[in-house]
Amino acid sequence: QIEKWSIRKFMEECDTFLTGRVLDFGAGTSPYADLVDGEYIAYDASNPECSSQMLTFLDGSIDCIMCNQVVQYVALPNLLLSRFHTLLKSCGHLVMTWPTNWDEVEDTDLHRFTRVGMRNLLHNADFNLLKCERRAEVKIGNFKFPLGYGVVAVKA
Repeated sequence: QIEKWSIRKFMEECDTFLTGRVLDFGAGTSPYADLVDGEYIAYDASNPECSSQMLTFLDGSIDCIMCNQVVQYVALPNLLLSRFHTLLKSCGHLVMTWPTNWDEVEDTDLHRFTRVGMRNLLHNADFNLLKCERRAEVKIGNFKFPLGYGVVAVKA
């Protein structure tokens, strides 16, 4: 539950970026649709109705992309981030969360990213970071064990 709470809190803090035409990549049950001020587009590759939708978006047609807890399931995250860059309008935003120290959730759960590792991936996809922070942590004595991060990046 701490993970769900921390993602929601991060998304609420970033709602000023969730404006215009907003693509929720990996929308699932669309838990953040209420935070969008504009057109909300839910995309979930596991939903047959959405499976070909990603191909129909015009390059430069999206103001903001939300991507929560999805990138760890993508075989080639660098290609996904490059695709996000292409879909976004000039100065469009990417608001994304990811886990860092959870155990695998499913067999398709492929990656864990550090803050520095994700910064590198985003930089290579031509994004500039506006915000990158630890969303949640578990404290054991003096040690803080990060559970996940959140980022806001802008298309360079």
